[in-house]
Amino acid sequence: YMSSDNAVSVNGDYNVITVFGIDTLGNYYLLDYFREKCKLIDTLGLNEDGTLKLKGILPYIKKWKPIIWFAENDNNFKSIESVIKQKMYLNKLLTKVMPISPHGANKESKAQAFQLAIEQGQVYFPTWIEQEVIDELNNFPLSKHDDFVDSASTFFRAMILFPKTITAPIE
Repeated sequence: YMSSDNAVSVNGDYNVITVFGIDTLGNYYLLDYFREKCKLIDTLGLNEDGTLKLKGILPYIKKWKPIIWFAENDNNFKSIESVIKQKMYLNKLLTKVMPISPHGANKESKAQAFQLAIEQGQVYFPTWIEQEVIDELNNFPLSKHDDFVDSASTFFRAMILFPKTITAPIE
């Protein structure tokens, strides 16, 4: 599964893409992530000549083949959604995109499912995770940035809001 919190300004928030896997016991594994203040072309994971980079939306769809991509359906995502879908199509990298509304609750409420899964020991992070991300997780909601938490929370909210979208993991 893939989730994202997109930004449109290079100087503002981070663009974050998180890739999660689920095992047969209901444990969640952060398999990969992208977290950069960058242009849309970089978030897409494209070089100037159109070839794929190693990280970004398109390279992650190619590498991880997510069942669904849960995108935070805010104005940032709405403004770039058509471009993203066009680039997915042109690169023959398709996955189901399910926008998740960010409205209806504050950030702390939206992060509760993610927080609970962490507290219950069901979320596993890679050893190579950046210290800035760890700091953001540990200091949320008081950290300077919350974009990684937003992306991960979108995935965990989707698990609750749309449980039928989840397929049994392969053993």
